[in-house]
Amino acid sequence: MEDTNNLLFQGIAALKAGQKAQACELLKQSVQQDERNEKAWLWLSGAVDTSEERLFCMAKILSINPNSSVAKYGLQLLTSSSDDLGPDASNPESLFAYMLMRETSPCIYITGKAGTGKSYLLRYFTYSSLISSGQSIVNLCVFMSGVSANSAHKNKLD
Repeated sequence: MEDTNNLLFQGIAALKAGQKAQACELLKQSVQQDERNEKAWLWLSGAVDTSEERLFCMAKILSINPNSSVAKYGLQLLTSSSDDLGPDASNPESLFAYMLMRETSPCIYITGKAGTGKSYLLRYFTYSSLISSGQSIVNLCVFMSGVSANSAHKNKLD
């Protein structure tokens, strides 16, 4: 079991580092050792190259856990004929974040490196939901040119 978890964690790290081929190999080894590992199948869905392979991974997750909302949503995205752009079905983190936003409390905090799709996900969620607005923290913290934390603090004390 420990070897399976090591393969899973190494596969996730490789995928996050952009080493898709290596991630795919490690994650395939992980699911070969433990065919009932939902997390490994989910991450493998982000490492494979084709929609058919992603569909297979989502189907495997649903055969393990028929109530998996992430797999159900991934399957829906992959089989949709709509041109509506949504969360990237090949990105397990994006799918999971979107499902959390849909099915949990009204407040959720999403972090990540620049360029990973946080703002896109927020815009998509706002557009496709009944909620009326959403903001990234960057947009909430806009300072005028020349304003620093020290000058803002000094003006607050005056």
